[in-house]
Amino acid sequence: MRPDLFDPHSVHFHGFPNQAPVFDGMPDGSFGVNMGSSLTYFYNVTEPGTYLYHCHVEAAEHMQMGMLGQIYVRPAQDGTLKTFNGKNYTRFVYNDGDGSTGYNKSYALQLSSFDHVFHEVHLGVQPLPFANMKDTYAMINGRGYPDTVNPNPLPAPAENGGIPSQNTSALIQLNRATEGEKLLLRLTNLSVTNYYTVGRWACRCE
Repeated sequence: MRPDLFDPHSVHFHGFPNQAPVFDGMPDGSFGVNMGSSLTYFYNVTEPGTYLYHCHVEAAEHMQMGMLGQIYVRPAQDGTLKTFNGKNYTRFVYNDGDGSTGYNKSYALQLSSFDHVFHEVHLGVQPLPFANMKDTYAMINGRGYPDTVNPNPLPAPAENGGIPSQNTSALIQLNRATEGEKLLLRLTNLSVTNYYTVGRWACRCE
């Protein structure tokens, strides 16, 4: 009976204005959902965009355990045909009215990281040194290299009951885009102790 497995959880959204405190997920103004219980969070989101969320109960620990992610709110004009600069689009970033934010393909990159020493202590059910936490392992979409360049879902860990993990690849293959296509990159960062930047790297192989 590991005591650390009985933590409650919450969902704290970033970017939603004027949310009701009860749905904010902050333990001091809201509440956590106990193990075995359920709660439906409700937001009436009127602004399209890329938002992010994470558990805010023992946030540093739970975020490093992967309790975070992205939410996409698509504009109402999605699915309608609009022409901008001579090109047709049916998918858009915002309700622009004229198709100026139209795109052809989208990719999601969620940056995160964890402290491997902290994880080893956690697995051993030892006191967790939060003040000493220092992220040592960077991830994109929950994957570390070389899994970041694997286009397929990762194999199921033995302890995960055969369920594949990390279905969303971190690999963006620009050679699969045709000339003139517009790409939408949904990029968010929820690392706990480090900031990360993303650069473009390319090579030409003969």
